[in-house]
Amino acid sequence: MKEKYKPIVGITIGDPAGIGPEIILKALGEKHIYDECRPLVIGCVNVLERAKAVLPQCSLEFNRIESVSDACFRFGSIDVLETGHYDISKLVWGKEQAAAGQIAMDSIRTSIELGLEGEIDAVTTAPINKVAIKMVGVKQAGHTEIYMDGTKAPYVLTMFDCFKMRVFHLSRHISLMNAIRYATKEHVLNDICRIDKELKRLGMETPRFRRIHYFPGEKMGNLMLYWQCIMTRAICHVRRWIWRGQFQLHWDFRFYAAPWTMELHLILQGRGLPPMSA
Repeated sequence: MKEKYKPIVGITIGDPAGIGPEIILKALGEKHIYDECRPLVIGCVNVLERAKAVLPQCSLEFNRIESVSDACFRFGSIDVLETGHYDISKLVWGKEQAAAGQIAMDSIRTSIELGLEGEIDAVTTAPINKVAIKMVGVKQAGHTEIYMDGTKAPYVLTMFDCFKMRVFHLSRHISLMNAIRYATKEHVLNDICRIDKELKRLGMETPRFRRIHYFPGEKMGNLMLYWQCIMTRAICHVRRWIWRGQFQLHWDFRFYAAPWTMELHLILQGRGLPPMSA
């Protein structure tokens, strides 16, 4: 019987003054993780040792490596691909610091390089501090934009996978004015088609689009009707592909109060599931 392929997953260390290193240690302290994949941490052993010191029951060891090929992928010993030598003696827990932002960004950039070179199959990111990374000159808003620019991807999709339900962001937290400008038929239609394309690449023959959720702000009056019209026009265009059998769509609208921001969510419902809201 052919052994199941276990992907190599690079784990960025996150902000060393935050909860990222602690989360990594707790996650890699679970043996079943190694049954599903081959994890390695991209960052700094000293940062992990500092986090281990505040976890009294943690007995994990660390294996410094210089390349992915040096990794052992053995439970109980975390492989750490170091991105540099850092003085962490002045790091303060919970404080925004340039040194912490630099460590986080070095880890992220190394993960991008390893991914583009085919050395790792996937990346899992620990939390970063967006103020700290801006202290070292980062212009992007966060992980998503950093990875998009670093890989030169034409577009990016964010998906949450939970109990056979997949939730996509069609937009991010943006100002209300920018949300008004963004909510066009073209944007919605393009993202639905991109999601359909990528899910088919992952093996889903006929993705079923269940709902579009959006957050237009509270007491927005006629803007509610405006967004509903935009969405309806996009859905009508999508129905042309439905009739050709390219994908299935089930939809309705849900309004949520958000005083000054808006998000568009697209929910893909797994077969056999009752209607659900996220």
